[in-house]
Amino acid sequence: MREIRILSSNDAEDFWPLRLEALQLEPEWFGTTYDEVVTEPWEKVQERLQPGVGGMVVGAYESVLVGIVGLYIVPRHRLMHKGVIWGLYVTPRARGRNLGSQLMEELERQAIIAYPNLQQLTLSVVTTNLAARNLYRKLGYKPWGIEPGSLSWGDVLFDEEHWLKPLVR
Repeated sequence: MREIRILSSNDAEDFWPLRLEALQLEPEWFGTTYDEVVTEPWEKVQERLQPGVGGMVVGAYESVLVGIVGLYIVPRHRLMHKGVIWGLYVTPRARGRNLGSQLMEELERQAIIAYPNLQQLTLSVVTTNLAARNLYRKLGYKPWGIEPGSLSWGDVLFDEEHWLKPLVR
């Protein structure tokens, strides 16, 4: 049975290995590297999972945590109307079962409830990640620009496409 819900600091022991797996298996998909975060203090990992003013993380359990996606709310008065989606990842053994869509839909639903001033969601995706781009398009996100050479991995530069979705309440 699948359970999709907001994670809390109590879920840190499930979240952290999956987050590190994402950064190891798909390093070109993320702006953060495994080496940058692997030594983060445990308190910082737990803090990231505290839903509140700064955002939330939603996870999907199928007896174990198999997917995650985060939302960051910029703590500036003129920017709090938009949320930044980060870190969508589904472990390879759980792919192909619509889990990415379900995670994103639950994140949107929870964001509307938790943040009454939230008007839009934004995200960025490397242009070579066709599966993610197709998912975002299917969910109603619209691309608005490409940032050439936005991420580097070794000697390779990756372009990022920026997307936006207005929220309907």
